[in-house]
Amino acid sequence: MAVEGRMGHIEAIVPHLTASYSCTPSPTDQEPPYCVIKSFPHLPEHAAAWAKHKITNLLHDKPKTCQQFLADHKQSPSCLSASQDSPPPGSAVSYKLLSMFGQNPTWEKCLQIARTKFDKYFSAKALQLQSNFSADSTVSSGDLFWSWPKLFPRPLVFSPTNADHLEFVRLLAVGLARVVGVQEGKEDGEEIMKILEGVTVPAFVARNKEIITDESIAGSDATAGPGDIDLAKLSSLLSPALQVCVPDLPMSLTTRLSVVTTHLRCDLYNIPRATHQQVMHAMGHLESCLSSTVHQVVGLGLSEMIKICSNSSSPTNWWVGPGLVTAAEAVKPAVTKLSPGLAVTLWDKLEIQGDSSTTLQHFLDMMKKKYQLEVTMVVQDSRMVFVPIMPGHKKRLPKLMSSLVKNPDSQGAVTLSVTAAADGDEEDLTVPPVRYFLG
Repeated sequence: MAVEGRMGHIEAIVPHLTASYSCTPSPTDQEPPYCVIKSFPHLPEHAAAWAKHKITNLLHDKPKTCQQFLADHKQSPSCLSASQDSPPPGSAVSYKLLSMFGQNPTWEKCLQIARTKFDKYFSAKALQLQSNFSADSTVSSGDLFWSWPKLFPRPLVFSPTNADHLEFVRLLAVGLARVVGVQEGKEDGEEIMKILEGVTVPAFVARNKEIITDESIAGSDATAGPGDIDLAKLSSLLSPALQVCVPDLPMSLTTRLSVVTTHLRCDLYNIPRATHQQVMHAMGHLESCLSSTVHQVVGLGLSEMIKICSNSSSPTNWWVGPGLVTAAEAVKPAVTKLSPGLAVTLWDKLEIQGDSSTTLQHFLDMMKKKYQLEVTMVVQDSRMVFVPIMPGHKKRLPKLMSSLVKNPDSQGAVTLSVTAAADGDEEDLTVPPVRYFLG
C-alpha cells in the first residue's frame, strides 16, 4: 500500500499467483558519491540533489553563518584585525558573502550576482572540467575518461530570450535580495533584461584546480579550507546598517527555483530533465499523506487481504484518486522459457554452488552448463559485478567470485540479478534471482 497526497495504491502480491513487486532485496538507500553530485552526474536525481545543495547553501546556510558572525562582531569590528593569525569562526563565509554584496546592496546588485552565478554554475563549471579532462583524455586502462557513466559537459550560453535562463536569474535575485533586506524591483522581463545588459560577467580563466574523481571520498572530506581572509577588509564591510538574515522564502519561489536550477543542470550534461516529482523528492517537499486517503487505502487493503486468505476471488489491485476508485485483476507472473526443458517465473530462484576457487568465468560456465544460459550481466544489489560493456569488466573474468561479491548471508550465499542472451531475440532474458553459494 502507498499513499501520496490524495492518491493511493493497493497492490496484491501473492507468491506464484501474481507478479512480484521485487524478487530481490531492495538496494540500500544511499546518497550518490560526492564526486558524482559535484562533477559527474548522469541521472536527473543527481541534478536535483546538486540544486538542493546550491540553493540551501546560498540562501540558508551562508546567511545563517554570516548572521551569527555579524551579531558577534558588528559592534566591535576593529577587534577583527587583531585576530589575523586565528580568524574567528564564520569569518571565511562572512567575508565571501559580504564581499559579494558590498557595503550598499541594491536590487541591481542582486541581479548582477545572480547573473554571475548563472555563468559560474552552468558555464565555468563545464569549462573547468574540460580544462582538467579534455574530450580525448584516457584513464590508466586506456579507456576514455568521458565514457559512461561520465557525461561530457557543454557550457550553457546565457540568453535573455531563454525563459529558463531569465527565470533562474530573477528568482535567485529575489532570494538574494531578501537575504540582505533589499526591496525587489519590478518583475517585468524587459526591465530585468535592461539591467542585465549592463552586467559584465568576468571571462572564464582555467584554474589549477583538483577535481575529485574518487567515489570513496565523502563530501565532508573534500571541503576546501577557509583560504586567505582579509580581516581588515572584512571589518570595513561590517556597516551598522547592514542586515543579513535567513530569508523566509515562499514555498512557490523555492520550488520553482529548485525546478529551474535542476533543469539547467540537466541541460549542462545533456541529461533528460528531471520531473517535478523528482525535484520535490530531492528537496524534501513532497506533499504529505492526507488522512482521509490513508483511511480509504487501508480499508481497501484489509478487505483485499481477507479475500485472498479466504480464496474467494482472484487477487486485485486498486488505485485511489480524487473522487475515483479503480480496480483491476492483479497481473499474473510472467513465464519465461529459459531452455527447452526449463520455464520459470520471477518467484523461482536458480542456484549455483561454487567454492573458494570459483572465478567469474567458472560461474558463467556453470550457468551455461546447468541452465543453458549465456549470461550477459551480473549485479548484486546496486553493485555491478559483471557488465561486459563497462570499461575493464572483461578483465574480471579470471577473478575469484569471493572477491567480486560482498556480504554473504548466514548460509554463505548471495543473491545475484542476472540477464542472459535469448536465441533469435535482440532483448536479453529476465532471469530469476540466482542464489550463489560461495562454498
